[in-house]
Amino acid sequence: MKRMIILSSIFALLLISITAVNSGQQNHYPTRLAFTRTKNVGGLMPYNINSDRIVAVPEDYFRHVNESSLTYDEVVSAIGEPSGMVGSGIVRNYWRIGENQYAVCQIYNNKPYFEIWNEN
Repeated sequence: MKRMIILSSIFALLLISITAVNSGQQNHYPTRLAFTRTKNVGGLMPYNINSDRIVAVPEDYFRHVNESSLTYDEVVSAIGEPSGMVGSGIVRNYWRIGENQYAVCQIYNNKPYFEIWNEN
């Protein structure tokens, strides 16, 4: 009986911790594992790679951001943290949005501007 109570308590704590971790994520778009690792973004070597997960954000979202007054923090709240960084001299954050597709962000006057790049 004690063993059953202990196991139930452990299971309950595990569920609570998983729920707490997932509730902290603001990402409204689903993610999935990529089939390949990120090797190049726009012909440049990426660094500070946080994730090779693909965020299922449509390209239209980034066009909308470019035409709107959304801030960088609002974008991160909507799609999650960037997948990594790319560039030398001018460093940009990127999100992996397809197997060979990246939304690369540059900041102009405190406003994010996105371009869609492939590996090359």
